[in-house]
Amino acid sequence: MYSLHDDIDWLSPGYLVRQRVDDVAEQLARKYGLHTDKYDYVVLGSLYDSQKEWSQALARDERKYSYYWVQLKEHPSKVRNISLVPSFFKRDLAMTVTYEFENSDSCHKEVESEKQSKF
Repeated sequence: MYSLHDDIDWLSPGYLVRQRVDDVAEQLARKYGLHTDKYDYVVLGSLYDSQKEWSQALARDERKYSYYWVQLKEHPSKVRNISLVPSFFKRDLAMTVTYEFENSDSCHKEVESEKQSKF
């Protein structure tokens, strides 16, 4: 799932970006429980390492800010893992939510076998 927020751009203060991402994480937590991992760090050697440049660092892939739900207990939706990763598309905030379901292993095997097929 991909979401675009044109009201927040890469020049917005970092707290606005974090707040928007945290809001989505909270909505996911209501349904799937508390996240298992959260990352917030600047990549080593980043030119954009001050709080004023938080959003710019994220836009340039020099900052990581993400949430993960890993090895979820049995859920009616059969979701096993979830990731929430913000980025910027052009100048606007974007968020990607990725769901991995219980049957993902068999799906990956099927895709690999199709790649090996001659047809």
